Amino acid sequence: MGKLSAVGMCIRERVEKGKKSVEKHYFITSVVLTAKEYAKAMRGHWGIENNLHWQLDVTFGEDGNRVANRNSAENLAAIRRMAVTHLKRFEAKKSMKTKRYSAALDVNTLEEILNLS
Repeated sequence: MGKLSAVGMCIRERVEKGKKSVEKHYFITSVVLTAKEYAKAMRGHWGIENNLHWQLDVTFGEDGNRVANRNSAENLAAIRRMAVTHLKRFEAKKSMKTKRYSAALDVNTLEEILNLS
């Protein structure tokens, strides 16, 4: 692990349904970059993060999950994230939803997605 080289703050603004929100995010790093390079790295990180959350909601309906027990909810969330990882790695030219459905219908496809075959 490298030594601490920078502490930074990113201000994120977004408009959703006509409402503007501003969030401050702080970060520490061992990498010394220019402000433009940090901005590019953060946009890349948030792009990946936003894509993951979109996939979890659209493919798995995560926002509609009403599991009350905290441990159960955290376990299901971890399983969903692992499932998204496996589905993304599966190289079939299908949507995530179709890959998931195919795995549910066919054990061979499921094994292929999980790299068991």
